[in-house]
Amino acid sequence: MGRIYWFALFMAAAIATHAAYVLSYPSKNFETRVSNVLGSEAENHFEILPSENIAQIFPAYSPH
Repeated sequence: MGRIYWFALFMAAAIATHAAYVLSYPSKNFETRVSNVLGSEAENHFEILPSENIAQIFPAYSPH
């Protein structure tokens, strides 16, 4: 019975860790890409980017 408890506890911890990673990584990755393109003053302003910078942020997006 003890093995089932520890296995269930391990699985719950693994699922919680995986879910936290999957939910937080995409936003962190996007913020990093945007800050690399725009620099540290990227907050609270609107800017139209050239197509080569758009390709850096959104690699699957076709600029044409």
